[in-house]
Amino acid sequence: MFKVAIVEGEQKWADEFEGFVRRYGAESKQPVASERFSDGMDFISDYRGGFDLILMDIAMPHMNGLEAARRLREKDENVCLIFVTTLAQCAIKGYEVSAFDFLVKPVSYDLFRIKLDKVRAYLGRRKGSTFAVHGAGFMRMVPMADIKCPWPTLST
Repeated sequence: MFKVAIVEGEQKWADEFEGFVRRYGAESKQPVASERFSDGMDFISDYRGGFDLILMDIAMPHMNGLEAARRLREKDENVCLIFVTTLAQCAIKGYEVSAFDFLVKPVSYDLFRIKLDKVRAYLGRRKGSTFAVHGAGFMRMVPMADIKCPWPTLST
């Protein structure tokens, strides 16, 4: 199951992205699920993980997407994050929170599909990667997805 969080303050866009996710699931014959959050505060206060992708607007009430993404990275540094915004000039700030990609509204379904294909390919590679652990007389292959970094990542 491919799980997507839609963090979008405007009902119109949230409806559109949810429709795109359903269409993507139908076309790719991949089971998908989406969950909607109306602003960054609702999203981060309820965050419990389990998402493959987070689609997040930047301009939202209560807590903007960049602040929500900063707090998200304190809880989950690995989830794929795509900013979806009308503020193209703000998209560059997404690198501060390790955004996977960006979409500028209005978004065409074709471009949306390309971005989701890119995320799924990335996740497939990440889940398929392994790391060899050698010990006294043994070797185990550990999935890279199971390796956790004990220290915070550096940001520039």
